[in-house]
Amino acid sequence: MSHGSSTAFVYYEQVLAREGMFADQTSVAGKTPDVELLIRAHWHKWIHIQRAWKGGADRHIVVGPGFQGQDEHMSKRNPLRMVPDVGAALLSISRDRVAVDRILYPTPVIRDSIVKLR
Repeated sequence: MSHGSSTAFVYYEQVLAREGMFADQTSVAGKTPDVELLIRAHWHKWIHIQRAWKGGADRHIVVGPGFQGQDEHMSKRNPLRMVPDVGAALLSISRDRVAVDRILYPTPVIRDSIVKLR
């Protein structure tokens, strides 16, 4: 699990696929065990990538949604780009399977004034 940010505001999935590639590289080198589930936070977006992986298992890469609506700072920087997903990631992990789901709520807007795009 990682709590960090990236400058990838357009191609989120590309950054996440790269994380999966890094996990494969370190595993093949014998430096880490295999990683079937990668979880990231802090992007305030819900993203779930599920790919066929090895031995019939799937690899899951998940970015959990935040629990914060769009605040004044987000709307000043860019009111259309920084509209977060609000909710929670639900994980069910057993010996044989990883299942991922989510709960998403309507994104509250926490500003009273109109924001002009520059």
